[in-house]
Order: sequence, then C-alpha cells, then structure tokens
Amino acid sequence: MLTTSRISRGRIATGAASVGLLVATGLALTASGSKAATAIRAGVEDRVAPVAPAAPCRPCHLCQS
Repeated sequence: MLTTSRISRGRIATGAASVGLLVATGLALTASGSKAATAIRAGVEDRVAPVAPAAPCRPCHLCQS
C-alpha cells in the first residue's frame, strides 16, 4: 500500500486464498456452534424451570377482560 514496487500475482493469489480459507473456517465454526447451542438448549429446557412467569397484561382499551 505504501510501496511503489509491484506485488506478484502469486502473492496476491496466496493472500486471496488465505482470506477465503479464513472466511470458510469462520462460517464452519459458527454453524457448528449454532448446532451445539441448539442441542444443549433442548436438553436444558426440559430440566430447568422458567425463571419467572410472564407478567399479566395491564388493563387497557385493547384487552377488555
């Protein structure tokens, strides 16, 4: 960027391949992390009670009960 010499095509290709590999690895780790989180959440939800019940609706003109 601050140099006046030319960068070889091989160096550009190597850099582009490295960035592509880094992006693909990040996407793969994110996908596997999501699957693991879903599996753990499914197992934990059955065993753990909810923290607090939902708050009741305050009286208003939309819900006359």
